Amino acid sequence: LDQLLGQPDALAPETVKTLVSRSKGLPLVMEETLAALGDMDQLHWDSSVNQWSVGSGEALSSLPCSLAELHTWRVGQLTDVERDALERAATVGPVFWRSLISDLGTPHAAAILRRLEDRGFITPRAVDNLGDEQAYGFTHMSLRPLLVSQCDPEAVALVHGQTARWLTTHAADADMRWLGVIAWHFSKAGQ
Repeated sequence: LDQLLGQPDALAPETVKTLVSRSKGLPLVMEETLAALGDMDQLHWDSSVNQWSVGSGEALSSLPCSLAELHTWRVGQLTDVERDALERAATVGPVFWRSLISDLGTPHAAAILRRLEDRGFITPRAVDNLGDEQAYGFTHMSLRPLLVSQCDPEAVALVHGQTARWLTTHAADADMRWLGVIAWHFSKAGQ
């Protein structure tokens, strides 16, 4: 918790005890619980005691206790445009690109992806394997399958087809490793 919140003893001991108990000591569950509290605007820095405080005990007790349920709850708090962008990204794969998400129909994709990054859903990838394209990935491996399971199958097929066509124009012609990825997306699109 100290590492997540950036300093030792960042939370009051009674809050730590409750958080550890509710999460069964699982670090990812604690991390997502803190993120959910932030989403609810219930996590505040109290400079008088140099600690983070939870706005209300009800806020913490109202949150789910499992990682999948926390992911579902947090995704449910997103705007429609943010959720659509995240679902499109999940359909593309574990790595996706800003301009592809834009081309898939997300308005103001750079700003939307920045908000999703700020909220801890995605993270930029240091290694960009498509030239000048900004690559992203999901912060948690378990988030992508959850998102894909919530998508409409027809929308998924459409995104796969668009992704395959996008990759044919953006992947380097000489880089043969993209051929399998492109073929997989065309196959998932039924094309």
